[in-house]
Amino acid sequence: MELRHLRHFLVLSEELHFQRAANRLHIEQSPLSRSIRELEADLEVRLFDRDRHGTRLTWAGRKYRDGVERVMEALEQARDSARMAASGYHGVLRIAVAEGVAAKHLSDLLTRSRRDEPRTHVTLSEADFRHQVKGLQHDLYDAAFAHATCDDKDITSIPLWDTPVVLVLPDRHPLLHHDRVPLSEALRYPLILPSKQTHPGTFQQITEWLPHPLPSYIEAASFLLMMVQVSSGHGLGIASEHDMTAYKTLDLVSRPLAGLAPSLVTYVLRRNDTSFPELDRFIERAQQLAQGDDIRPQAAAR
Repeated sequence: MELRHLRHFLVLSEELHFQRAANRLHIEQSPLSRSIRELEADLEVRLFDRDRHGTRLTWAGRKYRDGVERVMEALEQARDSARMAASGYHGVLRIAVAEGVAAKHLSDLLTRSRRDEPRTHVTLSEADFRHQVKGLQHDLYDAAFAHATCDDKDITSIPLWDTPVVLVLPDRHPLLHHDRVPLSEALRYPLILPSKQTHPGTFQQITEWLPHPLPSYIEAASFLLMMVQVSSGHGLGIASEHDMTAYKTLDLVSRPLAGLAPSLVTYVLRRNDTSFPELDRFIERAQQLAQGDDIRPQAAAR
């Protein structure tokens, strides 16, 4: 088995079409087919089902893809670490960030980390909660920022900052005559919420203060899709104030909810058995920032 087999497998698992996958890899279809046959023969496992209806991953193929993704990410990180070391950096922090984590807080944290420890390089990866947890478990990430806590006893979830939650409306919506919208009025319209599959923590935190059983709602796989659906009149969104700043071009308006002060809590997740000075100082800095403390420069270990 060679790395090219893994690369070919990953691209085909994404495209599920031999010709499109071959085009992405800049090879002919025949070498790609041969490469997949060699990989399946080496593993003694069928990874794809092929018939006249198309190409599909088998159950074994889906499980194998999870492992291959971790291998390829580890190789990418090893390459980055070597390049950073050659460039004079003394340490690398691998941080996973969930969509919707307040960018301003994160930017402030990275700015202060760079000021305090210019020789520690911070690499950022966007990952949903499921992949964050897997990445921590398999030592692909040193820490992760998410809107959920982790049930794994080997992973600690540390609460950081609260971000106010607002109602998101199209710019000509009739509820805009309210400075603060009563929840009962908002519930007359369909709600568009972050998907509980891709954003389980955000979904849980939002639905904790909504009436149960839940009113009519639509799940959006990403915050961008939520904002697009709100802008096109499909319903009203619920998001953090920080999310609104990224979508100013979509003719959206936010309003607080009357009589409520909901917020989203961001957590930093880390393995209990992973501790080294650069990571400890990074998380301490995040906690100080969340508490509103003046963060004084910290001396890096020499």
